This record gives sequence, structure tokens and C-alpha cells, in this order.
Amino acid sequence: MSTWGCGARALAETALDEVDQAHPEYSTARLLRYALRAGLPPRECEPTPEWEGFRV
Repeated sequence: MSTWGCGARALAETALDEVDQAHPEYSTARLLRYALRAGLPPRECEPTPEWEGFRV
């Protein structure tokens, strides 16, 4: 989420609220909200080379 990366935490929360309303089953949004509220820096959530080719 670019808003989180830019330091706009409130805007990131608002975006996640909209995702929750549109797609409540979207688990990535729940994970992002958890990381955001836990105070995890965005750079800690960036994909790493180990993620290459990972599919759920």
C-alpha cells in the first residue's frame, strides 16, 4: 500500500476499510491491517526474492 509507505497511516486505514466492505474475504487486507496497527514499518513487508513464484 503506497499510502502506508508514504506515512499516511490514516489514509491506509481508510483504504483497508473500503477493501473490507468490497471484499470481506480478502485475507491480504487483514494481514496489512494487522501489520499497520502493530506499527510494523512498510519496508518490513516488502516482497523478498524468496517470494518469487510463490502462489496461494
